Amino acid sequence: MALADRGHGVGHERMEIPVPRDGGIGDLLREAGRAERRFDAVICESIDRIARHTYLATEFEYRLEQAGVVLWAADEPIRTGGRSRRPCTPLKSL
Repeated sequence: MALADRGHGVGHERMEIPVPRDGGIGDLLREAGRAERRFDAVICESIDRIARHTYLATEFEYRLEQAGVVLWAADEPIRTGGRSRRPCTPLKSL
């Protein structure tokens, strides 16, 4: 499913999870690009749970990185107070 189409399901409403849902991945990416965003980091269970297709997970990670938002996966070491896990190199036009 395309990133813009994800996050609109209601299946989570059947579970009693005390964390409110505040939009989907598309909403998160839009807010990440705003100067006044409400967060500096995103945490997920694991990178492979973001999307079934590697391309979409990589695009999600790249777009957060370009916005200056750190993506942490609970199944990976989390580093704070320093550089992200890899340096960001913006793409250049050919």
